[in-house]
Amino acid sequence: MTEERGRAARAMRFQSGVARALRERFHAEQLRAEAARRERQEREWQDRERAARAVRARESSPDDFFDDFFEDHLDFLRDDHPELSDTALEDIYHDMLQADADESGGYCSDKS
Repeated sequence: MTEERGRAARAMRFQSGVARALRERFHAEQLRAEAARRERQEREWQDRERAARAVRARESSPDDFFDDFFEDHLDFLRDDHPELSDTALEDIYHDMLQADADESGGYCSDKS
């Protein structure tokens, strides 16, 4: 009888060891799956952020028109008069605007 009890006890320990090993393996698989899910979510988030930044970079703000206009409107004059300062080019530009306004019957308020 004691021998049977010993075998039964060993069998129970073996079964509990197997059960513990299965639980640990299952837990490790769960951890790997969770880590993979988090990495996938992180990559998706980064891709969405990258796409959003690209869209924002392509979108022009209302100020862009005026920034481009005020930065670039003297370039054609600068090509013709490279020796003049920006102030002198502005004067030429405003004189051109006034001439156009006078020609079309209007006036330019920048002319004093």
